[in-house]
Amino acid sequence: MRSDKEKPLLYICIHMKRIYLMIIICGIGLTGFSQISTTTDSLKTALSRSTSDTQKLRILLKLSEYKEGKSMDANESLAFANEAKLLANKIGDNRAYHRALTLQGNTLSSIGKSEAGIDTLKIALSLIKNTHYDTLIAESYFVLGAAQEKIKNFKSALGNFEKSLTHYTNLNDSLSISSVFNYLGIVHFHLGNLPASLDYYQQSLALKKQLNLEDQLVQTYNNIAMVYKNLGNLEKALLYNKKSMAVKGVLNDTFSLSISYLNLGNIYRQMKQYDSAIMSQKTALKLSEGIKDTVGIAYAMYNLGSAYYNQKQFVDSEKAYTKALALFKKNNLNSLVMACYNSLSIVMREANNLNKATEYALNALELAKQFNTKPELKLIYETLYNLSKVKGDFETALMYHEQFTAYSDSLLNQQKIEAIKELETNFEITQRDSKIELLNKNHELNTLALSQAKRTKVLFIILSLLLLGILVVTYRNFKIKKKSEKELSEKNNQLKELNAAKDKFFAIIAHDLRNPLSAFQSLSTGLAENFKQLSENDLENYLVNLKKSSEQLVNLLHNLLQWALSQTNKLTKHTEPLDINAILQKNIDLLKENAAQKKVSIKTEISSDSIAFGDAHTIDIVFRNLISNAIKFNNPGGDIVIKTKKEENQLTISIIDTGIGMTEDDTRKLFSIVEDTSSIGNSREKGTGLGLILCKEFIDKNNGEIMVESKIGEGTIFNVILPLNKLDKAA
Repeated sequence: MRSDKEKPLLYICIHMKRIYLMIIICGIGLTGFSQISTTTDSLKTALSRSTSDTQKLRILLKLSEYKEGKSMDANESLAFANEAKLLANKIGDNRAYHRALTLQGNTLSSIGKSEAGIDTLKIALSLIKNTHYDTLIAESYFVLGAAQEKIKNFKSALGNFEKSLTHYTNLNDSLSISSVFNYLGIVHFHLGNLPASLDYYQQSLALKKQLNLEDQLVQTYNNIAMVYKNLGNLEKALLYNKKSMAVKGVLNDTFSLSISYLNLGNIYRQMKQYDSAIMSQKTALKLSEGIKDTVGIAYAMYNLGSAYYNQKQFVDSEKAYTKALALFKKNNLNSLVMACYNSLSIVMREANNLNKATEYALNALELAKQFNTKPELKLIYETLYNLSKVKGDFETALMYHEQFTAYSDSLLNQQKIEAIKELETNFEITQRDSKIELLNKNHELNTLALSQAKRTKVLFIILSLLLLGILVVTYRNFKIKKKSEKELSEKNNQLKELNAAKDKFFAIIAHDLRNPLSAFQSLSTGLAENFKQLSENDLENYLVNLKKSSEQLVNLLHNLLQWALSQTNKLTKHTEPLDINAILQKNIDLLKENAAQKKVSIKTEISSDSIAFGDAHTIDIVFRNLISNAIKFNNPGGDIVIKTKKEENQLTISIIDTGIGMTEDDTRKLFSIVEDTSSIGNSREKGTGLGLILCKEFIDKNNGEIMVESKIGEGTIFNVILPLNKLDKAA
């Protein structure tokens, strides 16, 4: 049995572990509510304006992604998920339907409707686990595991996390694998398997370092420190806690830093370095006060009370515990209110203020009875028993000791029941192994008896094997033939594309390059021969047309050069973080005179932190072509709007014009080298189509995606999606 001086530390460890596991292990962070609100509002606006069912479904799924702490409430999230399911059914998009169902289950689980949430997630999983939607299957196992972990169904959670890990491993999704490792660490921590928990946390840490997830290292270091603390290796716990505080950027995250100092103080107190413990807790208190984190202030005050108690500074200990008590009450953290009452009772008993000690202990007992938590009742009855002994009230002490013993026996019996269950399982396994051994012996006897009969079948088996060999050879030849046909088909398709590329190249040189050259020659000849007879207005018209013709020539030659380099794999690519705002503004400035000549206005709705990974040179060419096309195929006096929107791991750049538009069939031809795009649209200004083919090739090389939506007479939207993080993909 622990001494009374250890009780405050023991009790707060029980309760702080529950709260800290939610904050530190699960990695719950602080999110700026205003930023989320803006994103939600913009998504709702986009939803109301969307005319495409596919685009609308994508927005509905995004709005269904409920997260705790998000400004949009759960009812809205559930409503959007229901709407997404209906729309997915309407257009026959099974993948989107399954995702909407998974998001609905996640929301129900997040708001405390665990049974309904888990049932919904199981239905979603049953619908998709036999499909080819590997990413969605992996995600469904993961979300179901997280929901089960939340209600402490750790064994079921463990099974689903392991299945999720298998699927994510097959997909080679390192980012998701790091999250699964983290949750496996949590579950094994709860199950008391600390070595396994430590191993999974270490694997998660290695992946996060490999993926440069700097902001998540604090969380993982703190997790590892917690495991080492529970293993009793305080030196290692201290080392990893300090590593978490040394991570670049943690100094700008006051909340995470305050948690690190709280943990640091607790480790120092377990090491009996009480002065260092007090200093760490005071630092945590100051940080929490700076961000008005009342729960963090309460934890720091409680830990200070425990450290002062260890130093026998009972007056300071009582003050700290009392402040913590008021804050825990304010935040309805009843288990921690019990801890404060119990700790205050012990402090008052040590300070010989027995009346106050009794009052605090009875308050703790009243709360514990309300919640009927056996470990807490056992602890409080022990406190009351020791207090009654000090007061000399041996009859009451005996009563409390009987209660303490009863709850100790109850807890011990529970442990025995678990142990018996494990023994029964082991016994069943032993029986099964014995039966197997007996069956094996009987099998040996039967084998000896049948050996003579088997000899007569040898010839039959040899003939069967020979026939099987003939069948295998025949089947192999058939497979080789099918493979050769497939390869030949692929070669034919490649040849078709190469011929189309060659034809496109010669068509551009023969027609598109000849026309502007002829126009340039005609204009320059006319200007040279009639210069003296031309009026000022005529001269200006000649020069404007010459400028326009030269710009067409330069743009065409530039695209031809870039395309030639791309086709011969001589185009160098250097991937780095790009300021997309700067690239867009550069091209707007470059083309604003062209827009002004056509009286086309260019507006921007660009977020301030639009950073994406890509090659600056090729991305610059893409946006120049897209903005130039938006001007070229716009109506005089029309509008162009350029928007950027950051999502989970990607940045979407939209270039929207109010021009002539295209049919759905025309949009499918835009990015194909084998299609003739000269007939697309009814504008007098025609293009070669090479610019958009270049855009598609360059976006693919930058691990992105380009999409187009258009309606005749209403305009066109080009959406370019670029990754926020560096991806390893061959160019």
